[in-house]
Amino acid sequence: MRDNPQNWFCDAAIYLGVSLGLSFSGQAYTQIEEIVVVAERQEESLQSVPISVTALDAAALEARTIESITDMSSATPGLIVSGNLRSAQIFIRGVGSEDISIGTEGSSAVYMDGVYLGRTEMALTDFLDVERVEVLRGPQGTLYGRNSVGGAINVVSKPPTDELSLTGSVLTGNFNRLRLRGTATGSLSEDVEARISFVDDSHDGFVKNGLAGAPRQDFHDEDYFGARGSVRFEVAESIEVTFGSDYSRSDDNGFVNINQTPPDFLIAAGATPVADPFTVFQDMPVFQVLENYGGHVIVDWDFGDYELRSISGYRKVDEEVLLDSDGTEAFGVFVELTRNQQQFTQELQVLSPADGRFHWIAGLFYFYEDADQKFDLWFPGPVLLPLSATNQTNAYAAFFQGSLQLTDRLAATAGLRYSREDKDGSNAGGPISDNWDETTPKVLIEYQATDEVLLYGSATKGFKSGGFQSLGIQPSTFDEEIVWAYEGGIKSQWLDDRVRFNAAVFFYDYSDLQIQTVDENTLEVIIENAASASIKGGEIEFIAKPTDRFTVEAWLSFLDAKYDRFIGFDPILGGSIDLSGNSLRSAPDFSYSVAAQYQLDLANLGRLTLRGDYRWQDDVFYNQFEDPLIGEKSYGVLNARVTWLTANERLKVSLFAKNIADKEYFNNGITFGFGPLRRIADPRTYGVELTVIY
Repeated sequence: MRDNPQNWFCDAAIYLGVSLGLSFSGQAYTQIEEIVVVAERQEESLQSVPISVTALDAAALEARTIESITDMSSATPGLIVSGNLRSAQIFIRGVGSEDISIGTEGSSAVYMDGVYLGRTEMALTDFLDVERVEVLRGPQGTLYGRNSVGGAINVVSKPPTDELSLTGSVLTGNFNRLRLRGTATGSLSEDVEARISFVDDSHDGFVKNGLAGAPRQDFHDEDYFGARGSVRFEVAESIEVTFGSDYSRSDDNGFVNINQTPPDFLIAAGATPVADPFTVFQDMPVFQVLENYGGHVIVDWDFGDYELRSISGYRKVDEEVLLDSDGTEAFGVFVELTRNQQQFTQELQVLSPADGRFHWIAGLFYFYEDADQKFDLWFPGPVLLPLSATNQTNAYAAFFQGSLQLTDRLAATAGLRYSREDKDGSNAGGPISDNWDETTPKVLIEYQATDEVLLYGSATKGFKSGGFQSLGIQPSTFDEEIVWAYEGGIKSQWLDDRVRFNAAVFFYDYSDLQIQTVDENTLEVIIENAASASIKGGEIEFIAKPTDRFTVEAWLSFLDAKYDRFIGFDPILGGSIDLSGNSLRSAPDFSYSVAAQYQLDLANLGRLTLRGDYRWQDDVFYNQFEDPLIGEKSYGVLNARVTWLTANERLKVSLFAKNIADKEYFNNGITFGFGPLRRIADPRTYGVELTVIY
């Protein structure tokens, strides 16, 4: 029987309330640490930003053993991140895209140090030397306008410092994991500071190939190297310039499709249904290689009370994949994928003084992308179905957002962004060219009820540009999708800043959704504007610090995300099917997380920190048909970490475990005629990390 999240959460809330009520009386305490974010393109306290945003600094990321964007789901309400090949699939409040081809982009924008990442392959790098990660929930129609109907994720690297600091760590764990990390930062001269870091991470795979005579590979392994560097210097008293660059490469056996219910024609050809998802039977020596690198230049110029900021970025990603398409030993159907992309972005921002009655930000944005994709589907024989494609995108935008202080406590904000997208490309059917443009406004009212309580309400329009069928055989395009989002929320701190309570409710009117489906005439996989949807829900984030040693955290997400109108094609049974009322992909009705952290002072021996995190998620589907074989039942995952820091803060030892109960669950799924194919999540992993700080 499925757990009842409402009953569990109510019981936990009662117990937590009693415990905290006793703890708060007469105990020594420290306040909840303030986090400064750039969610609205300038530094502000997290609690003063009138939008739904979750922010974790470096210490919080380490305490939760969060190593990449995929781990952020455990700490962020409404966020689900999974992967297809080496591409991230990001869903925020049920809004996301499963297509990873070059004819379209993701539905949530990811930024690295202010630079927009045009391909989701760029987002699945390790969090190396990261200062902070911010997840903005809801469409960002003005300040982060490009394809951010779901939201935006900001990854901010640690800046160089003037003081010399050296940090090195070694981590070892099960599946023969070994990770080495190092960082150095300091001054090169009076006005020049630099920082450099690296990571080398490897482990064996936890999915084995049980096919006799096949290459003895273990899948879901890792062989990863990454490096990052930055230099910051003052050109003049009012001008600061930062150069940054990074490089990463993964070269491993990759991920596999778990096929537990192959269709009859595969069974007749000798396919073995997978009984244990950690033992598969595949006849192809699969691999995945991804090389990802780039650089950026950020110029901050203070002229008078105003600031001009320029963010220039170049990135390139190269990918090679060999994948067993049917997930069995039958036939030898496999995919060869080669994908290359390079991009250039330029953004200019002008920021007014933040302390006046009226403050504003205005900007211009340009994005250029040149991508090509070679997708070969091999059948027995051998028979080849080549699906090559190219794409050149030019995207332009101009935006303005201003806030007016109407009274001491009441303020109004209005913003507007104009976006235009031009795509010129080709697929197996020939050349393709199209363009789309949209104007997206935002209005917001905020009321500072007390010094600790902020109330807000907003209406925002989000726009995701159209695209073309890069895996199709017809030179056709699909149109943009639009979402109107209405949100009301509260941000508050209580009991001398020892309790933080933030909450939001929202409603989305979502039209012309870009859905991956099957063309009923050609049976090719395509994207089409197939549906409209309504999304409503609410979120709560809670932190309490009753003593200086003890911290408890919790979040709860409720989501009702349904198609209003959707007539699709059933590729299994054939013919049209009414999918109206079905749930959106990766949109569980309920999810929640609870965590507790306790610090124990060991006097001259230092400090011991103990932490546990538990996340629960309701049933979820990975396609529009609500097929339980392409989805996952409700499940919960428990993680824990124990850290000892010496008194001089020079040495740190951490023991960690993720998925302690060894819960078996799938975090992605697809179907292309070979049966339901799913991706198994990591089993129990654990290890120890030693860090030296100088």
